[in-house]
Formats: sequence, C-alpha cells, structure tokens
Amino acid sequence: MNHRPSTREQLYRFFSEPTSQDPGPGASRSSVEREWLGVLERGGSTTRDRHALAEAALEAALHFSGAPRGNMQLADADGVLHIEAQHGFEAPFLAFFEAVHSGQAACGAAQESGAVIIVEDVRTSPLFVNTPALDVMRAAHVLAVVSFPIIRRSGDVAGVLSVHYEGCGRPSRHALGMVGSIAERLGRLL
Repeated sequence: MNHRPSTREQLYRFFSEPTSQDPGPGASRSSVEREWLGVLERGGSTTRDRHALAEAALEAALHFSGAPRGNMQLADADGVLHIEAQHGFEAPFLAFFEAVHSGQAACGAAQESGAVIIVEDVRTSPLFVNTPALDVMRAAHVLAVVSFPIIRRSGDVAGVLSVHYEGCGRPSRHALGMVGSIAERLGRLL
C-alpha cells in the first residue's frame, strides 16, 4: 500500500530538499512549490494554508539549526510582526512577542534591515540590553537568537523566521545557509 504524504510532510520535504539559487521566472520548480504558488496566486491563501506553510518551514529550520525553540512571524498591513507559528515557547514569551514593530528585538531588526541578524548573547546585545525583551528572553531560557527576514520577490519583507538557542554563540555556516534557504523559499511563496 502506497502512503500519500500529508501536506505537512510535502511542505517539510520542500523546505528540506537541497536548493540552488532562485530558479527565476519560467524555470522549473518542485511540484510542491508549484502547488503552493498556485494556491497563493489564486487568492486561496487561507489562514490554514499560511499556518501549514509556517509550521513546516519552522520545523525544517529547527531541524537544520539544531535550535530547541523558534518562531515565524508575518507582517500585517501596517508592518507589525505577528507570530504565525512557534515551537518551544510558553505564554509569557508568546504574549510579549505577539506584536513586534520594526526595529524591536532581533526579529524587528531583521525586518527593518532586510538582513540576517545574529545575536550571540542577548545579555550583551544592544538590541536587548536595558529593554523588557531581555527579561523575557532570559525567562524563556534563550541566550542567542538568529532572525532571518522573509523577503518577497518584490523586495518587501513578509515576515521573519527566528531560531533560538539556550547557550551563547552562533550556528554553523551550514546551519545559517540552510535556514537562510528556507527563508528564501518562504519569500517566494508568500
């Protein structure tokens, strides 16, 4: 009996498979990417669709980064980031980071700059020192965070994918590349 992979399994595979650079217009795309681009282009992007996409991307990002916690935030029409998917966080963290404005914490800095933000130690980072976010991060047992902007083809930042670590430091170059690839793929789909 053949097992037909669930949508979540298909999306996880899509985010986990090796990739080359952006295929560009008219280039060959994976069947999962074609399917999701079709859903989104037809306006069929329901909350459920976006949530499934976010969950699968986050799962793959945590796998490749080795991080025990993470979240994906999407920007609303006003540019405020809201958590779409998360793993490993409790209510105080989720409540504090439910609405993040551009420039706030690592995720807001990634949104504002359009660049990956690596914080090797939240206790000494200017993004967190003397802010309420530092206490929230420490209470969540997070000492390091890497936030990847999710950039649409238009150049707009659609959201941010972040991985969080219990110890200080930075992920390997390979892990950064893999999670960066996931963020790029998300940008093509959102």
